[in-house]
Amino acid sequence: MNWTYNADFENSRRDRIRRDIGATGENIRLLTDEELDFCMKEQKYDEFAAAMACEAIAAKYAKYVEKSDLFRHYMQLAKDLQNQGIQRHAQPYFGGTGQEPRFKRGMFDNK
Repeated sequence: MNWTYNADFENSRRDRIRRDIGATGENIRLLTDEELDFCMKEQKYDEFAAAMACEAIAAKYAKYVEKSDLFRHYMQLAKDLQNQGIQRHAQPYFGGTGQEPRFKRGMFDNK
């Protein structure tokens, strides 16, 4: 199990996600590279991959009663990152474009 962090935010998606979830300290390794790689594979955007990573961290701490503050922290961080991702990457949907409209003026006229 590997753990790397080089603060190379421009070239490393993993470093950006570690920064976003606050998992940059080598002494406290919350997720391995392989766990983060899985989140990145599952999620297209960094915010959603980071949210998924936070949920994984929260799941680790959920079983410890004395760590419940960490569980709440990472669950809230996951929600915040999901909302951030939605705001940055949501695309409007314009239904029916490229199709003939269902209703048009004079469609019931007897001609």
